[in-house]
Amino acid sequence: MRRTVFVLGAGSSAVFDFPLGQTLCQMVCDHFEFPGLSGDLGQRFRDCTDFGENELRRFGDELFMSAQPSVDAFLEHRPEFLDIGKAAMAVILVSRETPDNLWSFEDANWMRYMFSRLNAPFESFHEIPVSFITFNYDRSLEYFLCTTLQYRYGKTEAECAAVLERIPIIHLHGRLGYLPWEKGEGRRSYDDVLNREVMDICIKNIKVVHEDPKDGRDKDFERAYELMQNAEAIYYLGFGYGPVNLERLKVRDLGNKLTYGTGKGLTQKECADASRLVGGPAKLNPQPGMDCIELLRNHVDWT
Repeated sequence: MRRTVFVLGAGSSAVFDFPLGQTLCQMVCDHFEFPGLSGDLGQRFRDCTDFGENELRRFGDELFMSAQPSVDAFLEHRPEFLDIGKAAMAVILVSRETPDNLWSFEDANWMRYMFSRLNAPFESFHEIPVSFITFNYDRSLEYFLCTTLQYRYGKTEAECAAVLERIPIIHLHGRLGYLPWEKGEGRRSYDDVLNREVMDICIKNIKVVHEDPKDGRDKDFERAYELMQNAEAIYYLGFGYGPVNLERLKVRDLGNKLTYGTGKGLTQKECADASRLVGGPAKLNPQPGMDCIELLRNHVDWT
């Protein structure tokens, strides 16, 4: 297998029931009705935070009326809502951390397909030349890999965690906490349990796109660029090709690579515009209408 980097955007988690940006924004508005915070998620939010009713009402009203496509986009110009915005996203995303979804036999389950193609003895699994860069907050990839390794090879969690420590998985915008076997501050299990401790972990570990990357993410972006520069093939899965993210990844500065990207929900013009933004298809080559599993089956050389 070539030295390969997979870059994951929100669309890569959508198949596992995590909402895309606009859907997440709508869910925040729908579930957090102001005033009152009706519904189960609203009650969980109330139980786990100390935000005042006036602050909640103002956030909900202004998010809805801002006409922004995502909570992250709204927070770009409204940093006074940063913590409440992160908390609102966290309560929905944590509620979607359902382990069974990751092993679904649905045809679109690209992680199950990918793992079947990453075939190697356990002792040399870490030598597979693959790495992952993700813009997602959820930890579905690393949880799936660690758990599947255990059941595939009959190994302990500690043994599989040691293997995954040698396979780069870089979260560029933080995460919903670290998994219990990972190194990092703020650990929590992969489940939908939500309490004040979990909420604090999520708020501290989530970094929205427009926050200053000098909060520590600058080193993550540098490592990501290094991996991409040294790669022979780069594949973008469920990526939205936002100009800020492309700029921070320094895609334009990369040498020409074998590169393909998904384009589900994008028109041919939108894919061409994204490619043109960074210098053409040798830098970025989205495929209009193509989803993650189609890209893996049609464009990745697994040999």
